[in-house]
Amino acid sequence: MDPIGFSQTLLRRWWLVLLLGLAGVAIAYYFESTTPTRYQSTVSLQLNPAANSSFLPYSADSGVSPSSPVVAQAASYQEVLRSRAFGAIVVQQLGLNLPPDAIGGAISTQLVPNTNILHLSVTWDNPTDAQQLAQHIAEVFIAENQRRQQSQPGIQAQLAEMQQSASDTQSRIAPLQDQRDKLDDAVAHGDLSRLSELTGLDQRLSGLESSHTNLLVEISRIQSSFETAVILDSATPGRPIDALPLVQAVVFGLLGGIGVAVTLIVVLEHLTDVVRTPSDAINLTGLPLLGRLRHARRRMWPLPRRRHHRALVMADANISPAAEAIRSLRIALQLIAPPWGLQTLVVTSGVEGEGKTFVAGNLAIAQAQAGRRVVLVDGNLRRPALHRWFGVSNTSGFSDALALARHRNGEIDGEIAGVTASGIDNLWILPAGTLAGRSSDLFDTESIANVLQRLERDWDSVIVDSAHVGSLADTLLLAHEAHGSVLVARAGRTRRATLRSALAALNTIPQPVLGVVLNDEHRDLLSRFDREDYFQYTYVNEERFAPAAASSMGNQSLPESTHHNGTHEAQSEGVHHAGN
Repeated sequence: MDPIGFSQTLLRRWWLVLLLGLAGVAIAYYFESTTPTRYQSTVSLQLNPAANSSFLPYSADSGVSPSSPVVAQAASYQEVLRSRAFGAIVVQQLGLNLPPDAIGGAISTQLVPNTNILHLSVTWDNPTDAQQLAQHIAEVFIAENQRRQQSQPGIQAQLAEMQQSASDTQSRIAPLQDQRDKLDDAVAHGDLSRLSELTGLDQRLSGLESSHTNLLVEISRIQSSFETAVILDSATPGRPIDALPLVQAVVFGLLGGIGVAVTLIVVLEHLTDVVRTPSDAINLTGLPLLGRLRHARRRMWPLPRRRHHRALVMADANISPAAEAIRSLRIALQLIAPPWGLQTLVVTSGVEGEGKTFVAGNLAIAQAQAGRRVVLVDGNLRRPALHRWFGVSNTSGFSDALALARHRNGEIDGEIAGVTASGIDNLWILPAGTLAGRSSDLFDTESIANVLQRLERDWDSVIVDSAHVGSLADTLLLAHEAHGSVLVARAGRTRRATLRSALAALNTIPQPVLGVVLNDEHRDLLSRFDREDYFQYTYVNEERFAPAAASSMGNQSLPESTHHNGTHEAQSEGVHHAGN
């Protein structure tokens, strides 16, 4: 789909873009207004993995590798902090009226790359509570972690025994040091008799100090086997997170709604089985586009003393876009006429309501205004309409002529009853007649051929407004005895499958389908940029018939501007009538 076509598709469904855009704005405003603001506070912890030796302090370089002790310790701490067991401890120690899962769900951790610094964050509904809770959780965790490691079987007793021995040794060292100081003072004043006692006391004191030092070293070795953490920075003030300004949230909601609308429109456009553009009609049928009849709103107020139907634009307007569209259709048919002429033309469609009566009636007027003697036949015996459009009597008509031809089993002598002047120069109307509705009894090829041949002797052009193809055989019988047919499709309404079926049915008869008329084409803001506004086609289908120098629809010469080496360039802009 080209950019212009894509833009036109969006314009056709502008209401969906507007609706979903407003829905996106409303949803964004609702969630932004009703969702409470969350606050986050962070505590920085310094991790100290267990050292291999008490004499080798922790080095930050060990935190570089993904498998380093620091990474493993941070991963373990994260799981412990978010566990229900730790949440229960926090709730119990802080006296909180919360479930343990609420604590774990509020905690998140992040290890700063290539360091031993762990950020412990707590998210809460209140900034003050977030800060206090983060600080207390860090303190509880450090204390609980240390208590759990020291409470391992055997280690606690061994550590307590060593600490008690070190305390006892220290208590014995202090009196001995006082005694040694006194002896040292006496010897210094010349009392050499006590020198041997001082020497023995020094040896005893040295042994106790050595034992105390060994105990302290062993206690340090045991304590260094624990993984610990210390608070590096206290909890930061709570700051709002995931808070989007209302204006920004509304803009995002609007863009999101429009994006959903565009996606839905594209999907619907691919799923919708209707003919919308001239290229759709051409690609589906392989036939030339004879005319484009634009949509226009009809005037709703009544026109006084108007004899003809308001959709007969050719009856009132000499120069207008609608009239020019019909004239362009007349010229296109004149150029595409098969070699044997196009004196009798059938106008039909796939289903009712696609505008075939509108096309047939205005085309007949255009032919009459061009100087040809035209008879417009209402071949739709099931739902006749031409007598109302032209304001003529329907006491006798086409159905009566068919019944007469069938009864006589031969050609009709004399004039056909029911042919009435339309009030427009060179145009006569043959309505459906009083026997309309009995088409199944009246339609046969011989009767139709007799009536049409009789009309061809008296008029230059015979245009038949037939019923839709559908499941009826009436139109196929009429088209079989005519010189060609035109298929009308209504933009935005005619189903692709319907158009294909109608064309397939018409292709079962030897007479050609001359082309397609696209009716009720809606014009939008981008129509002036539409690349399909002008078409150039070689209307002659060499597989079915050879081009003709002149058609039987008219011998009058055409302006030189309408001849382009067998091609015709036409832009048909007109009005739509939602009738038959």
